[in-house]
Amino acid sequence: MPVVSPEESIKRKTRRAIRGELDERGMSQIELANMIGEREDEVSRAVNGYKETRFVKIREKIFKLFNIQDI
Repeated sequence: MPVVSPEESIKRKTRRAIRGELDERGMSQIELANMIGEREDEVSRAVNGYKETRFVKIREKIFKLFNIQDI
């Protein structure tokens, strides 16, 4: 079994948490992007764990919206 880095593990947990919230609400990433005023492609990059500041800020918006605290 391949070893997963801590960074990759956090990315996976983040992706799972956000996608779980979207599924629970029956929402798409496009709807989420519209709701938080961001482009869909940037929301996708944020969900997938891109590290650039822009995507971190988008993740923070998503976490706040969905009240995600434990990653």
